[in-house]
Amino acid sequence: MHRYYLRISFLLCALLCIGLAPARAGDVIWDQYIGRGASADVLGGSRYDVQKMDVRLSGTLLSVDVYTNFAGYSGQHGITYGDLLLGHQWSPYGAAPYSGDDAKKTSTVWEYAFVLDNKRNNQGGQGTVYDLHDRQGNGNAYKKQFNYSTDRRNHIVSVKEEGRHGVTTALGTGQWSVEKDDYLSFVFDIAGTDLLRSGTQIALHWTMSCGNDVIEGVANMTAGIGSRVDAPATLGLVGCGVMIAMVLRRRPNYCDASGR
Repeated sequence: MHRYYLRISFLLCALLCIGLAPARAGDVIWDQYIGRGASADVLGGSRYDVQKMDVRLSGTLLSVDVYTNFAGYSGQHGITYGDLLLGHQWSPYGAAPYSGDDAKKTSTVWEYAFVLDNKRNNQGGQGTVYDLHDRQGNGNAYKKQFNYSTDRRNHIVSVKEEGRHGVTTALGTGQWSVEKDDYLSFVFDIAGTDLLRSGTQIALHWTMSCGNDVIEGVANMTAGIGSRVDAPATLGLVGCGVMIAMVLRRRPNYCDASGR
């Protein structure tokens, strides 16, 4: 009987932990975007090639891995990493590979940005999520808050430091790291945003300061924010411990033949 109750306790614990796990979703954006200002996907050689974005959402924690040969080489020739731009809808100009699209032509409005603290750091560091208040894509205030690529013109690279005052609000912080010759990883909480207000899509954009390869597109997050109430996994573990302890306390005290 003791073994029976113990098995039931472990089964209930497993179900409890599964129920407490946050909703998860993910998608991959392959680099099929050329953009205006270039006849080829990559300028300046394969060092600047961007292959894909791996986008994952767990509860409200967004993880974006940008796979690029440029990972680990920020600062060379004065070229640095760019910030990650986000929006709730992707509306580029024209059709794939969008060779006529840029910041002037697009109908996409980048509403948020994950801004890197030190874009020359090839180890990674901290980042801040900003809400870009002026969301009119053709407005001067909106345009002036960005830095643009030096080689492939009119593609947004980053948010100006001086432009963060008055037209942006810091919503939270996150982490970013570098796996040399492989990818950049950005991890931050989007709980303070309304990125999924119109469905399950998140638009993303990233490039290095020269703009030698730009990647942007839309990731479909099949599990949206608020689709499940998150709770710390430690609560599940504590509950499991209590249940098992109760079973063990009720274990029969068997005696041997001598009565001991």
